[in-house]
Amino acid sequence: MPFNANSFRANLRYGGARPNMFEIIIVNPPASFKEQKVNAAGKAGNASQQLTTSRNPTVTDVISVTSYMCNSADMPGSVIGTIPVAYFGRFINVAGDRMYDDWNCTLYTDEDMITRNAFESWNSSMAYHNYDTNAEHGDNAKLINEYVSDVWVQHYTKTGKIDKVYILKNAFPYVVSPVQMSWQANDQIMMFQVTWKYDYFITSYTPYGHNGTNVSNTDAESQNKFE
Repeated sequence: MPFNANSFRANLRYGGARPNMFEIIIVNPPASFKEQKVNAAGKAGNASQQLTTSRNPTVTDVISVTSYMCNSADMPGSVIGTIPVAYFGRFINVAGDRMYDDWNCTLYTDEDMITRNAFESWNSSMAYHNYDTNAEHGDNAKLINEYVSDVWVQHYTKTGKIDKVYILKNAFPYVVSPVQMSWQANDQIMMFQVTWKYDYFITSYTPYGHNGTNVSNTDAESQNKFE
């Protein structure tokens, strides 16, 4: 019966997934990104300076800081093109090629500017800001695998277990958004958006069973093998 609230409650067994329970992890980004580190005083530093946090009590760098600073991110969508085929004045639709839309995330900016500096450095390593010839684009731009990275998008249950994983393969940030500054912008933390290109994503299809076991990147990898 469509208007039976008890039936609806029975089908929403776990109380609904929450869009604010997520984390992004950048896996093996290029050196231009990783070299941006911070020291314990919170100041921008070189590669020998490190910041201690409760999440990792010994070492952390911009990769961990980015996970904390990511305020919002897309859960990737799935799109397949269609091919209309005519037959006797009518059309049928045939599945076409898969397409992948840009992926977006938005990050807080702290006063050390570490996250923005890191993404600007990564973006600049592919094509320097102050040159216009390919010869001046640097080592990262010469080898395609030198400027791409995998990005994990992990969704969590209300009890802190991972119930969905997306792995964006060969991703790179092609847009680091401008930030509108204003004297009227009181009681705000500066944020900026990063727009990514990636080749494809893989994801986990195993439903989380509330048995205390996380869905993992291994699930995603094993369920998306080309055999």
